[in-house]
Amino acid sequence: MFENNAAIAVAASGGPDSMALLHLLHRFAQVVAVTVDHGLRAESAAEAKTVAAWCKQHNILHHILPWQGTKPKTGIHEAGRAVRYELLENFCRKNYILHLATAHYSRSPAEN
Repeated sequence: MFENNAAIAVAASGGPDSMALLHLLHRFAQVVAVTVDHGLRAESAAEAKTVAAWCKQHNILHHILPWQGTKPKTGIHEAGRAVRYELLENFCRKNYILHLATAHYSRSPAEN
């Protein structure tokens, strides 16, 4: 059970799992969608804008958080995951949001 009028930040990458989570939570709670644009692929900005457009259609507040700065040459998946959660957590702190929902999962080192 959440406190009254609780806001929930939802990490929305645009994939089916995160969009389903966003859609379901929006039905029952006040949500803010947050997309991290890692900037690692040419199409990542367009994908983030697609999520923004979907959110606008459904009256969901949306923010795009870009990964700024240099990217590592090795260990990019681990670095990307760490930056994603850092950006999401900082966004929640700055906006006084106590809850963060993600559909992301972490692989074990053996699966990478």
